[in-house]
Formats: sequence, structure tokens, C-alpha cells
Amino acid sequence: MAGKLATYLTDIAKDHAKMTTFKADPYSAMNGAGLSDKEITAVLSKKPELISQAIGGRGGLAAADADTTVVVVVL
Repeated sequence: MAGKLATYLTDIAKDHAKMTTFKADPYSAMNGAGLSDKEITAVLSKKPELISQAIGGRGGLAAADADTTVVVVVL
């Protein structure tokens, strides 16, 4: 579910406790949040193109007048 990954990344960016949990054990934090293996693998890859695909992006961060929230997660 692509919307779930975007929502999760936005949530951890806004919540210090969630970010701390994520930084301590990214896999467990994402797995516990119910993200799919594909979504988890994309985030752990640290490759923007894979993360964008997992979120549901098409050809870049801002496609065809889309409202885009960009969340940067540093592992």
C-alpha cells in the first residue's frame, strides 16, 4: 500500500519518539508499522528512485501538478 509508506515517513519526520525508534532499528520500526517487504526494502536501500517507486511516484518527486511532501530520512 503506497499511501502507507508516505504516511509513515511523514509521521516519523514529525514525531521525535517515532524517529528515535526508527533510527535505533529501522527494520523493526517499519515492520511494526505494517509496511510491506517491498516498502521496507526500498527505504533500507537508501535509493531515492526505489523509495519513490514504493511510494507510488512516477518519474520524479513532482509529477503533473502534484502536491508533493518530501521527507528525508537519514539512517
